[in-house]
This record gives sequence, C-alpha cells and structure tokens, in this order.
Amino acid sequence: MLTLHIVIYLVAGSPNLRSQEQNTTIGREFYVSFLPNFHNNIRNSVRNIRDSLYIFCAGPPSTSVMIHYRNREGFTNSSELIIPQNGMAKFGVPWIDYEPLGFNNSGLNFTLGDNGRKIRPYFRVVSVEDISVYALNQAITTSDASIIYPVTSLGTDYYILSYPSDGIVDDDTLVYHSTPSQAIVTATEDNTKITITTKSDLVNQFDFTGNYARSIEVVLNKGESYLLQTLIELKRLQNDISGTRIQSSKPVAVFAGHQRSPAPRDAKETGLSRDHLFEQVPPTNQWGYSFQLIPFPSGIIRFTTYNVFRIIASEDSTIVYANGLVLDTLMKGEFLQGNFYNPLGITSNKPVLVAIIKASSQSDRYSVGTGDPLLLYVPPHEQYLKSYLVSNIQAIGTQGRPDDITYTEQYISIVTPKAGLQTLRLDGAPIDSVWIKPIPKIDENDICDYVYAIVPVFEGTHTLR
Repeated sequence: MLTLHIVIYLVAGSPNLRSQEQNTTIGREFYVSFLPNFHNNIRNSVRNIRDSLYIFCAGPPSTSVMIHYRNREGFTNSSELIIPQNGMAKFGVPWIDYEPLGFNNSGLNFTLGDNGRKIRPYFRVVSVEDISVYALNQAITTSDASIIYPVTSLGTDYYILSYPSDGIVDDDTLVYHSTPSQAIVTATEDNTKITITTKSDLVNQFDFTGNYARSIEVVLNKGESYLLQTLIELKRLQNDISGTRIQSSKPVAVFAGHQRSPAPRDAKETGLSRDHLFEQVPPTNQWGYSFQLIPFPSGIIRFTTYNVFRIIASEDSTIVYANGLVLDTLMKGEFLQGNFYNPLGITSNKPVLVAIIKASSQSDRYSVGTGDPLLLYVPPHEQYLKSYLVSNIQAIGTQGRPDDITYTEQYISIVTPKAGLQTLRLDGAPIDSVWIKPIPKIDENDICDYVYAIVPVFEGTHTLR
C-alpha cells in the first residue's frame, strides 16, 4: 500500500447561530486512551515495535509539558517535553504495552482480549500553558489521528458514532482479517460510575441470564478504561457499535472508531484498502444544529468519487435536512448514513453529531491511490472560532520502507464566511484564491455566504486567524 496523508479539518469565522456549550480544544490537562489497531508486523519481533502510539503537543515555544503514562501491568512513568521553536513537541512509545488487546489479535487469532474488564493503560498530558494535543495510532499501512479535548471540554453523556464491523468470510469460516467497530471510555476521576446502554452484541458483555447485555455498569478510577468491541459472527458480519450510549457520574473521555475498516460499504469493488479509525467523541452538550461537509482533497486517484457521512440524534423527533431537504426523522440513539460528492449542508431542529468517513483509495482492480479511510467528526457552525493553532503531524515508516516518512501529503481544510476572507490569514499570509471555492447556501434561512479552501501545507504547526 502507498503512503497516506492526513487531512486536518479547520473552520474559521464566528456566525451568530444557536449554540449549546462552547467546545474548546485548547487547555492544560488532557487524557488519551488508544483503540486496538491491526499490526501487520506482529510476527516480526524486530519491526513489530516500530508501530507506535504518538502524542503531539502544539503551543508556545519553551512551554513545559508533562506526559504521565501507565502500561497494562500498572507501571507508571513520566516524561517532560519542552515545546521547541517550531511550536510542536512529539512523544511516542511502542504500542505493545500501552494499546488495548482486542477481539482480533492482529490476524493471529480471535480472543476476548481486554473486553469485559477494566484496563490500566492511559496517557495524561499536563501543561503550564494552554496547548493543543493530538494523538496518533501509527502502524504499518494502518493509522489514524484525533485531536484531544482538554478535561474542561469533557462531559457525562455520550453517543457513539462509528462504522460497521468488517466481517470477512471464506468457505463459511470467519477469517482472521475480520475487524470490529469499537470504542473506549476513560475515567478522569476516582469512583466514576459508568452506565453503557447498547443494542449491539458486544464481546464478552453478558447479563445475569447469559445473554448479551443491553445495559452495562462499571466503576472506574482515575486513568482506568473500559473497552467496547462489537461481536462479529457469520450471521452478523457488520455489527455496529453506533448508537451505544455512555453516561457517567463524573466527566470521562470517550474514543470511537474501528480496528481497520474499508469504505464505503456500498462500493461495487472487492479488496478495498482498509485503515484504522480513531476519533475522540464530543459529549452531547457540545453537539450542534448546522454543519458544512466539504470534499477531501482532489487529485487522489481512487475508484469512487464519494465519501460517507453519518448522523446521530440524542433526542426524539430530530428532523435532519440536507441542503434544505428532509433526510429523515430520528429518535434518540438512531443514526442515518449517506454519501456526498460535493459540499453538503446539514441542519437539524435538535442537536446532532455528524461524522464523515473518507473512501478507500485502492481495491483489487485499482492499486494506485493515496489516502485511505479516516473518521472525522465535523464541527458545527455553532463551534466555529476566530483563531486556531493546529499541527500537521508526521510519523516514520511505510510498508517495505521503515525509515521513510509516512505522510507524503498534508492539507488544511478551511470553512469560513465569505466576508471574512479579506482578513483571514494562514501562517500570517492571505490564502491564495486558487484554493477557494464557493459553498451553496444550506437553506433559505442561511443568511451567510460560506466558502471553503483545501490548502496543501508542510508538516508542523500552523496558525489561522
């Protein structure tokens, strides 16, 4: 598989719209837990440890940042980072002792892994100044990254929005490349009661009658996590964790995604290239009413021209619109899915969470392409800000080239009111008009003209204001 690229979805502007609580990604304390990835080199004791978990910290130069982390055996350690002049510091560890063990043991076998029990690995980031934090689960040919929310932006009520499991059958047998839809919840305080409500059969989660549990309760202490993965069986190859609700007595961090997924499901192709999906879930009090979906960078060769969007509701009778036309009416915990080719405006009468999943770049018939699936939660208009500090991250290692850089293309995607273009600056410079494209108005009530730009950039930190 060819190298991948990372797309950072940025927004700018400050429209006067309805809002819930304002979300911020800048802070001084953060919790990170990773999801099980698929490690192709698990049988190679030398190259296996090159797969790593990374934390990137972006902020003012000379800022001191402490990374406190614990492995699965319970041993804790701390490392200090000093943010250099380029504004971004990187910390990494081999995945083996810090990544949860999942249902699919990277193709070796199927196992219960860490499902159904409390687990110890976590990372806590503490800074003396406000910073932004990103987490990357980097394995050969399968990786994804997420922006990390500070503890001040965490909540106590979440709904999972992910992508269906990828069950693969050969001669009526489930093969070891089948990978689950998944999530993980991490406590930030001791004695945190977690209640999980689900319609999905989850690995090693049973009620007192021996049936798969629909309600799960667990108490976690600070830094402890609880892994949730969907069961894959011959009769349920695409079991989906989406719609699962997580409620807690104290703020928790929740991450969702997929061990390694192709996309889209309805593509008329076989052998779709697959990738890890990993994203931190915002709590329901930070969902929104109005969203702008924009395409991924053009020029990427692949067999399909569309990507996937998914929308979930937290309240009954939620009406969802696409470019002003009714898509569906959802009850709480229900979700819908569609494809989009061009900019698409999503609105609703009650708060929703919107995700996009990028399409696979390769298949059995098409072996040339860059950029495989990724999961991204789209920020609502209500959360747009006037300035941003972001990082386009980098890692090392590709299939057959362990010392090459991983990401050969880097982009920043920007959505902004057209009126703000004259004063908008990326790294202190105006955005070249060649990258700017118009966005159709969402509906007749949309009083603001928006534009978007997909700008190629170099790795490192960038400012937008």
